[in-house]
Amino acid sequence: MFFSLSLSLSPYLSLSPSLLLSRSLSPSPSLSLSLFHLSLSLSLVPFFLYLHMAFLSLHVTFLSFLLSFILSFFSYGHSFFLYLEFLFSFFLSFRVLSNKTFHFYLHLPFLSFYLSFFLSFFRYELFFFLFIRPSFIFSLHMTFLFSFFRS
Repeated sequence: MFFSLSLSLSPYLSLSPSLLLSRSLSPSPSLSLSLFHLSLSLSLVPFFLYLHMAFLSLHVTFLSFLLSFILSFFSYGHSFFLYLEFLFSFFLSFRVLSNKTFHFYLHLPFLSFYLSFFLSFFRYELFFFLFIRPSFIFSLHMTFLFSFFRS
């Protein structure tokens, strides 16, 4: 038994201790490949999160468009401003991933708030409706989320 153990340890006995230590600490090729795949998949997580948020913003924008279309039957004079805010959120959802225009699209939810505040002087219930509308709240939340991830 001792003879078979010495035969199995014979390649390691001829090595120096520093070489033996470096060989034991170096990862195997399969381990380094799995670590590479793990780091690659972790680096793609923010990109897929941005993509998911953009598609979610598109759905909220479409719901906002349907809501403004329904409202146009009740308030003809203010439907133009609702379509204008729909265009703002539409461009926000398509271009929020761009680095060049990100600073400009940070201000779009606040422009929507100023527009609803301007409309509040004409119709108070429309101001309340614009303030609690999901597209405004979601675009404001998405603004803070993207500013957190980009910092």
